Amino acid sequence: MKYQELNHEHSRPEQSMHLEHVGLGVNQISDITPLTGMIQLELLRLHRNQITDITPLLGLRNLTLMYLGGNPLTLQTVDELRAALPNCEIPN
Repeated sequence: MKYQELNHEHSRPEQSMHLEHVGLGVNQISDITPLTGMIQLELLRLHRNQITDITPLLGLRNLTLMYLGGNPLTLQTVDELRAALPNCEIPN
């Protein structure tokens, strides 16, 4: 499975672990802990949410593109994420 728009009505956790592209933008999400085990992710859309803790993303080494704009993140936090995931483009 390559891509799925996830929401509480249509997602199945057993399928989610194998996704490569996930779109969760504009959902008022603050807790992204469930993404921790999604190590096959290559593209992640988390724009316009309420995310302040990016720790669950630090081990997602296959990410090549991640959208985080519109979250209450500091520049320092985004720079730490860029350092941890050097192969991932994180547009401002």
